[in-house]
Amino acid sequence: MLRKRKNSWLTVCIICMASLLISVTCQDGDRGLVVSLLPDHVSEIVTFPGKVDNFVNPKDSTGEKSGNRFLYFFGRTDVLSMACDPWNHSIYVLDGLSQSLYKMHHFNIWMNNTQRNVTLMHQGVSHSASSQIAFDWLSRNIYWTDDFYNWIGVQPVDTEDKTMYKVIMHDGLWSPLALTVDPIKGYLFVAEHGANTVIERADLAGEDRKTIITSISKVPDIVVDAEEERIYWIDIGRNALETARYDGTDRRLVRRSTNIYILMSGLTLYNDVVCLTKFQESEVLCLDKRSGSVVWSNTFATQQPWSVEVYDKDLQKKVPHKCEQKGCGHFCANTPNGAKCLCKEGFELDTDGKSCTASHRLYGKGLLMANGTDMCMLDIRVITGHQNDARCFLSWKNNITHVAVDANRNKIYFTDDTNRKIQKYDIVLNVTSVIATTSSVSGLVYDWINDDVYWSEDDSGKIKVTTTADNVRQEATIFWGLDRPSFLTVNPHNSTLYWISNRNGQYSIDGGSFDGMKRWKIAEKAIIQNPSGLFYDYSYKKLFFIDKGELKSILPDGSGMVALNSVGSDDKIFVYKDYALVTNGQNYIRTLNIHTKVLKRTFNLTDFKKVSDLVVFDKSIQLLENSPCRANNGGCEHICTVDTGKKICRCGFGYTLKSDGLNCSSVPMLEDFALTVDYTHGILYQISLQDAKVTAIDLPPPNYPMSAVYDSKRHKVYWADFQRYQILQSTIWGKNKTVVFNTGSFIPGSVQVDSSTGNIYYAATTFDFMKGVTSHIAVVRPQSGQNKVVISQLEVVKTIALCPQKGWLFWIDKGGGQYTAYIGRGAMDGDSRSFFVSSNLFSPTGLTVDYQDEKLYWSDSYMNTISYIGLDGNNRGELTHDPRADIMHIAVYGSHLYYTAVNRQFITKVNKKTGTISSWMSETPEFGRLETIDIHPGDPMPVNEKCAVNNGLCSTFCLPTPFGRSCACEEGVLLEKDGRTCKGVKKCNQTIPNGRFQSDCSGYLGTTCRYQCSPGYLPALADLDLHCSYNGDWGVQMDKLCELLNPSKAEFSSQADTLNKAALGGILGAVIFILLIVIVVIVVILYKRRQGMFAHAKFVNSPNVQLNPSNAEKMDEKEMVNGKEHSNGTVNGTIGTSNPVYEYKTDTNSSNHVYSTLDVQNM
Repeated sequence: MLRKRKNSWLTVCIICMASLLISVTCQDGDRGLVVSLLPDHVSEIVTFPGKVDNFVNPKDSTGEKSGNRFLYFFGRTDVLSMACDPWNHSIYVLDGLSQSLYKMHHFNIWMNNTQRNVTLMHQGVSHSASSQIAFDWLSRNIYWTDDFYNWIGVQPVDTEDKTMYKVIMHDGLWSPLALTVDPIKGYLFVAEHGANTVIERADLAGEDRKTIITSISKVPDIVVDAEEERIYWIDIGRNALETARYDGTDRRLVRRSTNIYILMSGLTLYNDVVCLTKFQESEVLCLDKRSGSVVWSNTFATQQPWSVEVYDKDLQKKVPHKCEQKGCGHFCANTPNGAKCLCKEGFELDTDGKSCTASHRLYGKGLLMANGTDMCMLDIRVITGHQNDARCFLSWKNNITHVAVDANRNKIYFTDDTNRKIQKYDIVLNVTSVIATTSSVSGLVYDWINDDVYWSEDDSGKIKVTTTADNVRQEATIFWGLDRPSFLTVNPHNSTLYWISNRNGQYSIDGGSFDGMKRWKIAEKAIIQNPSGLFYDYSYKKLFFIDKGELKSILPDGSGMVALNSVGSDDKIFVYKDYALVTNGQNYIRTLNIHTKVLKRTFNLTDFKKVSDLVVFDKSIQLLENSPCRANNGGCEHICTVDTGKKICRCGFGYTLKSDGLNCSSVPMLEDFALTVDYTHGILYQISLQDAKVTAIDLPPPNYPMSAVYDSKRHKVYWADFQRYQILQSTIWGKNKTVVFNTGSFIPGSVQVDSSTGNIYYAATTFDFMKGVTSHIAVVRPQSGQNKVVISQLEVVKTIALCPQKGWLFWIDKGGGQYTAYIGRGAMDGDSRSFFVSSNLFSPTGLTVDYQDEKLYWSDSYMNTISYIGLDGNNRGELTHDPRADIMHIAVYGSHLYYTAVNRQFITKVNKKTGTISSWMSETPEFGRLETIDIHPGDPMPVNEKCAVNNGLCSTFCLPTPFGRSCACEEGVLLEKDGRTCKGVKKCNQTIPNGRFQSDCSGYLGTTCRYQCSPGYLPALADLDLHCSYNGDWGVQMDKLCELLNPSKAEFSSQADTLNKAALGGILGAVIFILLIVIVVIVVILYKRRQGMFAHAKFVNSPNVQLNPSNAEKMDEKEMVNGKEHSNGTVNGTIGTSNPVYEYKTDTNSSNHVYSTLDVQNM
């Protein structure tokens, strides 16, 4: 019996242990990756079970067989963000279409729980593709960003009270998108996109705000690594995944996309793996968080992934926290300084720090409406779809026409048009009192800074003001004699009123100061017709109004008027955050998104009859103390940030803050620097070759450079602007920014300067629906903007390089249609095109010429290699390999080669002999995607000798070739028969009174010539070189270039001529005397020689005497030598000089009468 009982207990124990083991195993296996897919018809959630850092399957091109999909809503939805709650088997989703937060109960990674259901948590979130939610699993609060309300809200996830939420951040917050929290440390991180995009850190109550990251572009998602106290974020403007510590230090690039632009939307992290979604490529990608290498990916065939989250309890450690024991009345947030109780909107925290008391009986943030006899309020979230009942709080037997609110003091001001009075209503005390007696009121506003009420009277033509205090009544007229003023609006921070005037049907928008001393016109009949509904919004710093059925905005100075959308017969307007509320007095209100200019929704007020006026009741739009950065960017030239309530001006990377603490400047380097293009931020940077210090060239914005080069001879920076389709130039100081050439429909890319002439060669690409993508290479004269296409019908040209000395032009064509990628070579005038390198090229990007070693180097971003080949096409080889770098552009200087790379936040330096990388520059996280690089002084580019001298005597373009040079004209202009002059080209006058130009002067515009004066005249200028300007003149008075010698000099010259003549006579006499002596000597010698010849003849004729053969040979050699010495042939086979003048005269194609150089010299 005992044995049986023991056996039964043993069986029970085994069963229990097995059940427990199964339970633990199943529970431990409930983990994986959750991805939301944006719909083709309906939105779906797909899961990938397992530990995320153990996902090892390769790229799955089908994608449909991976994971378990679940259609969780009927009808179309957009799951824009998710948060996981594995401890409670739930996930939270933000649906963009219903503009609501939902909770999915009974969730597991296999999504096979039949009890699964969805409940509504919060309604009225703006529909923005980048709004995010974040979950605090300790205090069980959910946070969300609202891109158009410009706030961050929070609410408990377990409440059923639909009003239980609080806006914790709004002041100075503009377009918040990415959001994440660390509940253990008590931190919240948010990326906001105002005048400057930054990442802020705050506590979980929205306080103690601090800017930690600048130099970013657009951040759609951010995630915390709680173990290492780091944040990771994706930046689609910088095409990058980056990371930094919680305080913003140790910022690093994890990975950058090789594409110019790619839409990344979701981000999550698990242990050493970070996963993100690439919406455009329909891909989920998991990377090693340190190296950036791909460890797992999945591609979807029909839908596109947007949000991604890890569902795993290991990520949500349960630790003791202060909120557990706090006992808050509404809800609690853990902060680094302890637990803090939060009250929902419309409630205030009591002095005990726990309890919450209602501020009044209305909504904390509400839309207040009057219909003549009643006032009611709707929850402000009605703008974005929140459904709630109107709270009507005041019935008035007379006609209410205008309303203004004091949200800070819970007061409402309104006009009683029947009794011609302005009433003040206390929301808390439910008491009404009269503050002013009026005429016919046409506008009413409240100045919340000075606690004053202003109103306009259209019948009296006055604007008046009164104080609001019950014990003091002071009323004054500010303006009088106005033309029926109406629709009064106010900017208290600038002490300014605005109104609409109507003078016999002639309308204008006017402005005036609070003290009545200043008044001005903003817009008149020329640009407005019949305006109504004027409203000033301090966030936009604009006036909004309706004119002839169209909603418009205009700056207070009268500039920048923009039409937003047609609003029909509506004539009343109120702007709240990023929404405009409009109505025509009937029982409806329409909302329009100011950013998108789209009418979003109409909500009908069936029981309200009509709307006589509408205003918003919200403390956040009536700030008594403005954010120090809100007004005029805080006075900061670049970046204004608020750290713990204080304004701090910061400068962009490469600039320094001036002593005034507001403005920024940069001092350019003049020697030993690399010039590089930051494509992401549109900045040209200089990097010192000595210490790698970075300086930005202070160019006036905007700039969109793709490539840049520095011409040290002419002290100019040239760059290609891919956004405006322009080639531009400026000084190295960023001054005198001008357009060199507009490239039309072609996007300019690589630019290079021909050192021989200063002409700019550039590559440009366009897309045509018929022809597809095509490219050409052209040359432009920066002085005149004349342009010439030298090579056309290319496919996708990315980079060019020049070798003027040899007359060669090199280019990379990525191909894709007729050809695969290749490196081409041709003369710089476009002739002699050939495939220079066409094998084993995958994705060539950079190209440069080594003039010292006569090599061509190129980079390949796919192979991550730099290779070379001799300029003669021989000796091809590989210099270096940099794995995962995605090498872009290269430059040579001395014994090293420098290059930029997509995944390198610095410029790399490599020995061009050994291929070893030198330690030179550390990682610079502020850099975006670096494109081209140009070294100064660098290895000098050898010139083409023909083109370097007076532009090769060409009137427009002198183009180097392997055989010398050729002259060319701008597009559409023909070359004359002389082979040098373009039709219609202008010349400078080449006539100099009493002087002349040297023979090699062409007189073409832009050339330089030397002049000389006739005998008896002296040059008037110290510099004998004159420049023919593009205005067609030499810049001097030609008749004053040569001056007659003055009289004293002439007398001295006459005396000198007399002495010279005497000396000449003496010399001539001496020469004649010597010649006579020479003649006598020659006669004597000839006589003696003749005597010798006769003697020799005697021997010849004598039969007994023989001739000596050796004497005869010597005589023949002497005659041969004498013959060479007196020859009229060439010396060493060379004819003439290399001067282009003589070169032209030997051109047999130009004339039937050709003289050789020798002929010219002998003529």
